Amino acid sequence: MERGRIYYFSGTGNSYYCAKKIGEKLHLKVEGIRRETEAAGEMEYLGLVFPVYALGPPNIVRDFIRKLEGLEASYVFVVLTYGGAYGRALEYTRDLLKKEGVDLSYGAAVRYPDNYIIAFKVPSLEKQMKLIGDGDRKLGRILKDLAGNKKLLERDKIPMRYIPNMIYEYSAKRFRKMGKNLKADDSCISCGLCERECPTKNIVLAGKKIVFGVRCELCLRCVHICPKNSINYKNRTQNKKRYLNPRVYMVKK
Repeated sequence: MERGRIYYFSGTGNSYYCAKKIGEKLHLKVEGIRRETEAAGEMEYLGLVFPVYALGPPNIVRDFIRKLEGLEASYVFVVLTYGGAYGRALEYTRDLLKKEGVDLSYGAAVRYPDNYIIAFKVPSLEKQMKLIGDGDRKLGRILKDLAGNKKLLERDKIPMRYIPNMIYEYSAKRFRKMGKNLKADDSCISCGLCERECPTKNIVLAGKKIVFGVRCELCLRCVHICPKNSINYKNRTQNKKRYLNPRVYMVKK
């Protein structure tokens, strides 16, 4: 039986950082979720680490879970990263796993700086470091729990945990098409970094023009990693700070 694996999805590094630390603690391989990613067979540990989008999992994670039918794991855990609230995301993920015959053993959430600059601003550097420090301490407790195979399902604070799933379902359907509103301006140097790093292969560099499709997760990785800050969403992100988790180096600019 395989020792196990952690599958993660991450926009700007928070979830990748958590997956990496958990993998080191439990001696598990860590693999990023892309559209073609699949998991099968028997394993001791199965871990999922991903950010919360509109109080639920990213579409790409939901699609991945739906391909888990037949997989057998002795201990299954989910660790979420979030910026404001996570609502019923853990319960929703538990139910998705259950439909595929996979029982969730442990679920927890860690707060880190939010990268959704379409609606918010990146916190000041001082606030970022406080959030990251607090998040690291929470992650430390999670690592101890996982090392001991603890059984737990955290719940968000009231009233967020009572927000109905239909809010998430509605938002999730819109995300992929919303990606068409991403545009690269004239400062783009056609380096191709956004194309290479897009987890859903939604970005194509056609000549010197960046073209966005309709498979977007709205993870905003392209917006935050662009070395020239050339990529923006409509008129909502211009002149806003970008954010990459400073604990890790996901990409080379």
